Amino acid sequence: MLKKVTSIILLLMFVCSVSNLKAQDSLDISVTYQVDMELEFLKGSFDPATDTVEVRGSYFGWGSEAPDMVQSAVNPNIYEHTETQRATVGDSLPAYKFYYTQGNWEGGDNKYYQITQADYDNGYAVVARPFNDATLDDVINQDATILFTVNTAGALSSINNTAFTAVNTVHLTGAVTPLKWPDGGWPDAQIDRMIAMYDNGTNGDETSGDGIFSANVTFPQYTSFRIQYKYGINYGDAANNQGGNDNENGVGADHFINLTADLVTAKVENVFGTMGDHNLVNVVTNQLDSIDISVTYQVDMELEFLKGSFDPATDTVEVRGSYFGWGSEAPDMVQSAVNPNIYEHTETQRATVGDSLPAYKFYYTQGNWEGGDNKYYQITQADYDNGYAVVARPFNDATLDDVINQDATILFTVNTAGALSSINNTAFTAVNTVHLTGAVTPLKWPDGGWPDAQIDRMIAMYDNGTNGDETSGDGIFSANVTFPQYTSFRIQYKYGINYGDAANNQGGNDNENGVGADHFINLTADLVTAKVENVFGTMGDHNLTDIVTDIEIIDQLPTQFELAQNYPNPFNPETTINFQITKQENVSLKIYNLLGQEVATLINEPMGAGVYQIGFNASELSSGIYIYSITAGDFHASKKMTLLK
Repeated sequence: MLKKVTSIILLLMFVCSVSNLKAQDSLDISVTYQVDMELEFLKGSFDPATDTVEVRGSYFGWGSEAPDMVQSAVNPNIYEHTETQRATVGDSLPAYKFYYTQGNWEGGDNKYYQITQADYDNGYAVVARPFNDATLDDVINQDATILFTVNTAGALSSINNTAFTAVNTVHLTGAVTPLKWPDGGWPDAQIDRMIAMYDNGTNGDETSGDGIFSANVTFPQYTSFRIQYKYGINYGDAANNQGGNDNENGVGADHFINLTADLVTAKVENVFGTMGDHNLVNVVTNQLDSIDISVTYQVDMELEFLKGSFDPATDTVEVRGSYFGWGSEAPDMVQSAVNPNIYEHTETQRATVGDSLPAYKFYYTQGNWEGGDNKYYQITQADYDNGYAVVARPFNDATLDDVINQDATILFTVNTAGALSSINNTAFTAVNTVHLTGAVTPLKWPDGGWPDAQIDRMIAMYDNGTNGDETSGDGIFSANVTFPQYTSFRIQYKYGINYGDAANNQGGNDNENGVGADHFINLTADLVTAKVENVFGTMGDHNLTDIVTDIEIIDQLPTQFELAQNYPNPFNPETTINFQITKQENVSLKIYNLLGQEVATLINEPMGAGVYQIGFNASELSSGIYIYSITAGDFHASKKMTLLK
């Protein structure tokens, strides 16, 4: 028996090329891991004559049992190791990181590689990266000395959440040379990998005995910008370390600072146990002179066109911002001769390495602004050397992985009881009208000052028992808004009371909250309908309720993981995909063309045990063969489908 969540069929419209298909069962693929050690060598922390390089991870083991990599015969800066791993298209290989002798780990999160169609067809894959993903664009240009300080007053051990009896020593460790991590368990014997800190008025320490420990650390030229690190109290002193040497915070909870290319010296002030990103102070740089740089802004409008909100025949696109003006004085962008979906505009701006160019956003006619915070671009060394920079993004940074797969209707409701105007902090005499505006079509922002004449950009809301309103006259206003297919997940919006009614709007139309304080909701790929309940003036992120998706759940308890053949197959243009999972897993169901390119994400969310069915409409796909692939925990499967028109 089917429990219908909805009968709406998932509509996906893509154009892609096709050819003959090879079988998609898992097979043995020769995977070569390659790491470029050039920058580690240049900064003097890696010696190819004495150091060994390893790929460590879930497949290889995270410790010393991992295999040594060998120097490439073609490029001695590259080290490589090959293993045969069983996989199919779309599979993520096990987590890994590169490592070299005496505690030099890559920083940040674990690394992953996903098998492509080309890897599958060839029977081999190459996983190639520089150590720490560093390039000449994101390393420091000279040695930089950072004064690390950590306040241990009231410090608690993360091991037993109790205060230290005494803080006799503090040591510093981390992921970027000369910082080095100890091995798992932080062995006492590896205290030599740690950097000792001081509370005796030396080594950068200002006041002896105040519980603030200090150490100067010099990072060599070619060090990556992002530094990951951690402190340990009473390292190797079992009587006073509260149960272990890794006692600042839990595993994976670290401190971070960000260097810049021109940094010479700086200071970071930490509190023991307060993790995360920290700002540098007392910054001294060796900044290059500013020069004129030709900056080309490019925006890809393809998804705005596909969802029907942008018409290249009538609409204009602008880059607006601090440099160009935030209003209509901003210059029109022109269509690229190479790709008509891309619009571009070039200006000469004066800058140097590390400078952030003025804030900007892309905009197209009649109030269609990008959502979220203002955008910035930072000039790199390559930009400076070349004399030009390209600032290229899709509108709203949207990709096919984070847009809805069909039209989705949201019922917006806002309770105006006790509403206060943000302009004068007083109650409205009467709430006669409420209007909705925002950053994502069909929502549109009015121009600065929210002119009365632009009420046509607003969506009227109702308190009369119609348009989704439940109870007439209760002060809760409602409106149904349909977001078209290809809309980005994150929706930014705001309400205005008595728009254009100077006698009752308390001094202005933008009266819900201050500039930049907005509401947000997050859609999902399979969403069809939902509701959001707001209170006027209470901004931020809100949860959706009454959610309906396009996935059908079959009332049946599965005994095994399975991806069924789509039916009908061949099909034109609609087909159905069934799958089953035996336990709660994060499920990813995607469509690929035969070039290994992902063309659709049907599902990417946690799902419980059950048998599921999802529709796929390919009315504007070219005839040919496609691959659909599922990942649910450790289960991976792929099958082919044939579209005949």
